Amino acid sequence: MACGGCSSAVTRIMKKKDYVDEDSIKIDMDAQTATVTVSEEGKGPELLEALKKWATAANKTVSLVE
Repeated sequence: MACGGCSSAVTRIMKKKDYVDEDSIKIDMDAQTATVTVSEEGKGPELLEALKKWATAANKTVSLVE
């Protein structure tokens, strides 16, 4: 994430998911990473797909690190 707009968009997407612990969302602009805790096992890929949809529209890349 190179700007506050990307950071805000990623945060909004994650907050929309009821299985995301909002307090766990950590954005590191320097490292261009977002870290989040998912409360339901197996929901990581679903969140990744939502972020990839945004990434495609924004010409960005997204990956999952478990």
